[in-house]
Amino acid sequence: MGGRGVLRSGWAPALVVVAGAVAVLHAYGVPPPRSALFGLHLAAAVALPGLLLWRMLRGRPGPIGLDVAAGVVLGSAVETLAYLVARWAGAPRAFLLWAAVVIAASVAVPGLRRSWRGPGPPTARVPVRWSWTVAAFAGLPVVWGASGFYRAHGLAWPGNAAPYVDMPYILAVAGEVRHHVPPGSPVVAGAPLDYHWFAFADVAATGWATGIELQTLLYRLWPLPLTAAFAVLLAFTARELTGRWWTGPAALAVTCLVAAPNPVGWTAHLLPSGAVLDGTIWVSPSQTFGTAVFALVVFLLAEVLRAEGRVRTGTWVALALLLVTVAGAKATYLPLLLAGLAVVIVTRRTAWAWRRGPRPRVRAEPRRPAWVAAALTAGCLAGAQAVLYGKATGLLTLEPLAAVQAAIDQAGLRPGTHAAGLTWAMAAALPASWALIWMGAAGALLRREPRRDPACRLLLGVGGAGACATLLLSHVAAGQFYFVQAARPCLALAAVWGVAAVIPARLPRLQRAVLVAAGLAGALSTQVIAAAGGSDAPATGDGAARLVALSYLALGCVLVAGAAGVAAAGRWFPALRGVTLPAAFVLAAGSGLPAAWPERALLAFEMWPMRGSAQIPDGAVRAARWLRGHSRPGDVVATNIPCTPRSVACRSRTFWLSAYSERRVLVEGWGYTTLGNLEARRLGVGLDTVPFWDRRRLADNAAAFLTPSLATIGRLRDAYGVRWLFVNDLSATRADPALGRYAVRRFLSGHCAVYEIPAGAPADVRGAGAGLVRLLPARPVQVALRPSGSRLASPWASRVLP
Repeated sequence: MGGRGVLRSGWAPALVVVAGAVAVLHAYGVPPPRSALFGLHLAAAVALPGLLLWRMLRGRPGPIGLDVAAGVVLGSAVETLAYLVARWAGAPRAFLLWAAVVIAASVAVPGLRRSWRGPGPPTARVPVRWSWTVAAFAGLPVVWGASGFYRAHGLAWPGNAAPYVDMPYILAVAGEVRHHVPPGSPVVAGAPLDYHWFAFADVAATGWATGIELQTLLYRLWPLPLTAAFAVLLAFTARELTGRWWTGPAALAVTCLVAAPNPVGWTAHLLPSGAVLDGTIWVSPSQTFGTAVFALVVFLLAEVLRAEGRVRTGTWVALALLLVTVAGAKATYLPLLLAGLAVVIVTRRTAWAWRRGPRPRVRAEPRRPAWVAAALTAGCLAGAQAVLYGKATGLLTLEPLAAVQAAIDQAGLRPGTHAAGLTWAMAAALPASWALIWMGAAGALLRREPRRDPACRLLLGVGGAGACATLLLSHVAAGQFYFVQAARPCLALAAVWGVAAVIPARLPRLQRAVLVAAGLAGALSTQVIAAAGGSDAPATGDGAARLVALSYLALGCVLVAGAAGVAAAGRWFPALRGVTLPAAFVLAAGSGLPAAWPERALLAFEMWPMRGSAQIPDGAVRAARWLRGHSRPGDVVATNIPCTPRSVACRSRTFWLSAYSERRVLVEGWGYTTLGNLEARRLGVGLDTVPFWDRRRLADNAAAFLTPSLATIGRLRDAYGVRWLFVNDLSATRADPALGRYAVRRFLSGHCAVYEIPAGAPADVRGAGAGLVRLLPARPVQVALRPSGSRLASPWASRVLP
């Protein structure tokens, strides 16, 4: 194949994206050999066996891009399930056997060797421009990462000293799953981990296979292949549903580049709409993993529901594997899927109800696939609730205006004494803005073919359930917005399908120009109205309510006038008659284009460069990793957290010790535990200030550091199983120097020291630290604290070790 042939093949866009990702990763601390090691594991132990298994179960090969993306997702799902079994059995690296078994079976069994062959001539050739466009969307996470997240989250101190508050907790959970299945809470030893943690099992499996640090995987490498696979799967799903290639890039554009319209000028992001392929790629691995797996579930279910004959057993096996995985990946997906399947079942006989005249004779829609899929979904959902989520299900309650209030708080509005008017104005604007950007879904209901297609009704059911759940439910951490984020790709597919249903198969150049102009006109309308409203936020809730209502009313009037103008032009110019309705849909969706880019800028330049004091002090990562290398996975660590039983406010979201030591901590941070969330809901306080529920444990932990003695140290060891003490010299709870009499100081680095509690009864251990590792500089070390710019010298940094 010559150079021109390579450029015209489907491999060229993928190679360009991979090369660009390697270059960006190298610029942000990941050497190319490490990226190559990760890529080798991805290719040999995930993508290749996943592709072969996908073709075996599906019974036929598809386009290579589709099969590779499906292989990455299915391979990751099976890798996760295999790791759970292997880690539970005490042989974590044994999960790699699944890949060897699949590859060996595909070679040894004659009937399975066809899995190595590509599709035959009947398969439609993927257009080159389509491949390049989809590859551009697949590379978006690298662009977002380089513009914001990578800059603010280095891989070494001080670049990782002030991460986004969730990142240490994510690392802590990944470290917990690396060593324990079933896992418990790493930040409060003994507490349950009622959480969707399957994504962290996949991260842990990759860490065992490659030896790459979990921080490097989560901060840099692991999300990228999953987001790329999601982009490819979404594009192929749109193509399969509509039969048109252009719908794939269009679905990606609506999913990634369109947000809820924001016709006000004082805030960059007024109404949330569940952005995809943005900052949540890194701060929510569960969402990233769930999005990719659910994309393959939707693709497979669309095939199942539209099948004219008997569905292959292998297809059901693949669907079952994916449903089990998505059940533990993200809690929001299976309820939405069950709602979508219920819509398919209920509307089976009413899909033709809107058509006038006699009902045409068509093949009856089969009932069994939808019922079987619903049964599988319900079973996986019930199992996940019983095994994984426990009391966490109580965190979601019925509260219709909670999402509106969360949007008001996020926008930084000041309701003052006139909060009711602002609440109702936002309550009207939130669903109206969603209706605008996904208005194209109405086209699917206006045409017979998509309306009677069960796959289309599935998408509408999932999308509608996601929007309703977001508007009606409440979560202590605003987690209800994950419902609309989970449903967003389905809503985008339905909207693009609706536009494709009302648009001619072949569009002249003039009609294409009209559609592009309609989208730009919608974007321009939003910007003009926002500029007219000014950039100063109203001082009262009454003023904010008036301005929000007037801005959205003006936007609606402009869009209606624009649609009417297109319709009138269609009556006068016959060449435009075929695009009047789709132009109205594109005009409405275009109004959400400007809102997406300020949101990206917010994430890149305002959110990620975290302001405030460094969470992680100098020497902490080194000391925590020393502890990891010199302790057992079951050891419990106690630390002098900046909180005592009499503290007015406690920092309940500190997780870096468990994150880097990969050990359970007696009490470190409880803000993200289930009991902490339930306590916050009961008291009506935020997660930052929620008090710890076990005051006795907190008192015992503080006493060991404030008043060390045989009794206080012995109680930690005997009552709680603590073996190690981790002292942070910058903590507000300063450790008493007498601590060294009852525990052996084993390691000292920067502001942090590690002590070991001797086995048996604690005794005076002065002089027992002869084996202390010497990692201190000869001169005092100055640590800069970001908020005030002050400089504080570590009192330990200048000590001379004996």
